[in-house]
Amino acid sequence: MKEQKKGKWGIVGMIALVVVLFIGVKIAFAALDLAIGQNQPDVIRQPLSTESGGDSQWMLLTKDDKNEEVTQWLEKADRGDQAYWLERQEAGEYVLFLPMQDRMLDADDITVTEEKQEDGSAALVLRIRTSEDSEDAESGQLLIFQDFRSSWNGENVRVVLDGRELEVQKCIATGGELYWSGED
Repeated sequence: MKEQKKGKWGIVGMIALVVVLFIGVKIAFAALDLAIGQNQPDVIRQPLSTESGGDSQWMLLTKDDKNEEVTQWLEKADRGDQAYWLERQEAGEYVLFLPMQDRMLDADDITVTEEKQEDGSAALVLRIRTSEDSEDAESGQLLIFQDFRSSWNGENVRVVLDGRELEVQKCIATGGELYWSGED
């Protein structure tokens, strides 16, 4: 009788263990889904390549990003012949605005590499080549990037558009405030 009781508890214990593990795995994947943001159906993520053709840790996001932070930042951009870089710290995103770009760009037109500068610091280098058959863009291009490994911690950003390096005006958005580089 004792042996039969022990066998029942062993089976019940194994079933309980399987249920707990199943629930644990479901919770873990739900947390990952939330952290990565795949639960946003209106966001399309396209992986970007390095200059040598390998995969980079960067993604180009396609989404409607008409929030107050970006709108405020775009109002301050003077629309000159330079690039504007916004680091959105809370969102974990980087926004590049190219006011002079009159053609649409997609992930195939952009390569991303991290390169060492002469002073030893790391720079993120975005090389953009406008394809001949791309559609017209009305008022420049707004591109949203995400470092899905969250490992880039450099401050230097270089943008090379059709073989010409652009001056980059950098801005950080945090706590609802915008902080432009070079301003106190």
